[in-house]
Amino acid sequence: MGKKLCLVLGNGFTIDLIRQAKLEEKIDVINLFSKGAELPFPETDDIGFLSYKNCPNLWNLGIKPNVTKDDVMSLLEDVITCVNVRVLRKEPKRFDGSIKSNDIYINAYHELTSYLRVLFSYYNSLVTDQELNNSLANWDWLNFLSRANDSDVYDSIDIITYNYDIWLERLLKIN
Repeated sequence: MGKKLCLVLGNGFTIDLIRQAKLEEKIDVINLFSKGAELPFPETDDIGFLSYKNCPNLWNLGIKPNVTKDDVMSLLEDVITCVNVRVLRKEPKRFDGSIKSNDIYINAYHELTSYLRVLFSYYNSLVTDQELNNSLANWDWLNFLSRANDSDVYDSIDIITYNYDIWLERLLKIN
């Protein structure tokens, strides 16, 4: 019986993929908000998803397209930590089951998850399969996965990712 290979991947993997593919100009995975003013809002297709109109809670917390990459992580951690603390403490909800509407962090979290889903769908649409495959044909990660897949050492390869992108999935399907 062979071994199982399990990889747990985070944002560093995606950062490496974007750098290797030379896509940093159009796709920014370090500062997730830098392209927010260029992103269309799904319901209206108006440009400017990350705006006070569409994301008032994120905006009021300081999450705007001009936020520096150094401040991004701190702001994200504040939003996520507040949500986690609330869930762990099991703070009361209103009788209809919803969260209190005046909780800026909970509302910001909902805006954030919607924003990230749309952002990475948009980013994904910017790169064709051919561009992705051609620019990453000699990428060390892809070569490693290909060798692991072709070897008799592993019975299975499991990949767990905490990233929002699907570029690895696309690459694996292509290859």
